[in-house]
Amino acid sequence: MPDIVKKVDNFLRFLKMNGNMEKHGTNSDNKTMPIHRWFSFMPGFSNVFVDTTFAYFDINENGGQVYDPFMGSGTTAVVGRKYGITVVGNESNKFLYEIGKAKIKFIEKPELLIKAGEVLLQKCKSIWKKADISQENFILTKCFSACNLKKLITLRDVYYSNSIKKAYKPYIFLVISSLLPRCAKVGISIPYISWKNTRNAEDPFVIFTKALSDIKDDLLEATESGCNGDAKIYLFDSRKKNSRILSNSINLVFTSPPYLNNFDYGEALKVYTYFWKITKDWSEITSKIRMKSLASATTYYSEREYRGKDLKDILEKKMLEKAPRVSQKIQNKIKLIRKQINCKRGKSFDILTGLYFKDMFLVLNETYRVLKKNGLAFIVIGDSAPYGIYVPTDKYLGELAIELGFSKHRLITLRPRGHKWTTLKNRHNLKLRESLLVLIK
Repeated sequence: MPDIVKKVDNFLRFLKMNGNMEKHGTNSDNKTMPIHRWFSFMPGFSNVFVDTTFAYFDINENGGQVYDPFMGSGTTAVVGRKYGITVVGNESNKFLYEIGKAKIKFIEKPELLIKAGEVLLQKCKSIWKKADISQENFILTKCFSACNLKKLITLRDVYYSNSIKKAYKPYIFLVISSLLPRCAKVGISIPYISWKNTRNAEDPFVIFTKALSDIKDDLLEATESGCNGDAKIYLFDSRKKNSRILSNSINLVFTSPPYLNNFDYGEALKVYTYFWKITKDWSEITSKIRMKSLASATTYYSEREYRGKDLKDILEKKMLEKAPRVSQKIQNKIKLIRKQINCKRGKSFDILTGLYFKDMFLVLNETYRVLKKNGLAFIVIGDSAPYGIYVPTDKYLGELAIELGFSKHRLITLRPRGHKWTTLKNRHNLKLRESLLVLIK
C-alpha cells in the first residue's frame, strides 16, 4: 500500500510540474485527435489526460483492465484500445451509447466503408425531395431549413433500412450525428440550443463523404499503429450492479460523473434524440433519458414527492448507515440551501443536492466492488454553489469513499470554473473549481 500511495502522490506532482492542468478536464484536445474528433462531446475530458495516466501507471502490463462508469462518447475506451488493454464501461444515455459503440468498434478494410457510404448517398440524392418533414418534432423544423432537414431525415431513414451492412451502421450513425450541428441554422451544440446564434448551414450531402473519409483514415491509422485493445460499453445505469463486470476485476477507473450544477443532459441532447427518434417528446426524454441519469444535472424527480420530507428520506438509507459523518455534512448544507429557497422561492436545489449524493454513493459503492485491492479511481469532478451555498462536491465524494472502504484519497485542483457566468443577475461570487479526485482501494 505505501508504494501505491507514493506513486499517486508523485503522479500528482508530475501533473503540476508539466502544466496544462486547465485542459485536462475539457474536451479541447479531442476536437482534432484521430477517432476522438468523430464526435466531440462538450462535457468530456481530455484524451491526453487519460493517455498520461495510463502511461504513468503502466496500465497495459499484466492484463490490466479499466472501468468507466460514465462512458459518454468513449474517450477512456478509445485510449485504452491504443494501449492494448481491456476497457469496460456503462452509459445510460441511448444516444451517447450509440456514439461510444461506434468509436470503440474497429473493422477490417475500412476503405470499404467509403463505398458503402457512396451507395447510401446516391440513394438519398435520388429520393430526398420526396421526404415528408411534417411528422418530425417541431424543434427539428425550427433548427434546420426545410431543404437540409429533408436531406438529413433521408439519410436517417435509409440508415434505418436494411440496405446497409451491419458492420458499417455504427459509423454511418456517428457520421450523420456529427452533421447535425454543422447543418443547423442555429447553434445546437450542447449545452443548449442557441436560438439567436444563427449561422450559415452546410449542405448534409456535401459534407457527408468528407466526414466518412475522416473515419476511414483514422481507422487505417489505428490499424497500422497496432491498436489492439478490447472495449465494451453497456447500456446500463452505474448506480446499479452490473453483473457482467466481475468483482475485484478492475485495475483502474477513469471517469467524470455529471456535476452538481443543473446541467440537463436530456435537454442538451434533445435535438439528437428527437432526430433519431430515440424520444418523440419531452415526456419520453424524461422517461428514457433523464430518469436513467444521475439526479444532478436534471430535475426529473417530483418536487411534490420530496417537499417537506425529512432529509433522511432523501438520502440513501445505506449511505446514512455506512457514511454517517459525510451524510451529516451534506444534510447541513441542504438545510442552508433550503433557507435560501424559502427566501427566493427558487428551484429545489436542496432536493437535487441530496439526491445527487445519494446517487453518487451508489456509483462509488459499485466502483469499490469492481476494483481490485490497491486499484485506483481517477475522477474528474466539479464543486457547486446552489443559491450561493458552497458545496465542496469533490471533498465530500472523497470522504464518502473513505467511509465506504477506500483506504486513501487525494485531491488536486485542475482549473477554476464558473467564471463565464459571473455577469448573470443574482449569481453568487464564489470561486468554483474543477478537480481530480483519486481514490485508492
